[in-house]
Amino acid sequence: MIDSPTPKRIIDDASNASFVDPGWLVFSRGESLMAVRFDARKFRTTDEPVALPIGRVGYYPDRNLAYFTASAQGTLVYLPPNRPLTQMQWVDRQGRVLGPAPIYICIAHG
Repeated sequence: MIDSPTPKRIIDDASNASFVDPGWLVFSRGESLMAVRFDARKFRTTDEPVALPIGRVGYYPDRNLAYFTASAQGTLVYLPPNRPLTQMQWVDRQGRVLGPAPIYICIAHG
């Protein structure tokens, strides 16, 4: 159970896990993004993990974190490795750049 005071290991050698409906865990193993079927009621995987066919993603080895996020609805955003510094832009439906997107910094304490 998610409310249990006892931790339960679900996947070995994984970081940045995100739950994605319907019933997937998306996570990283180094520079690889992986997905595995997940039974949220039983709190366990139901198959072997598979690599997502997107190639490598940016990875911060000192923190064992890959540069990606996934929404519960299935939207996946990632940064490829070895990219120069970039600025995200707002773009309209015709592809015209409207201006820079704001930058938010999140500091997590572990």
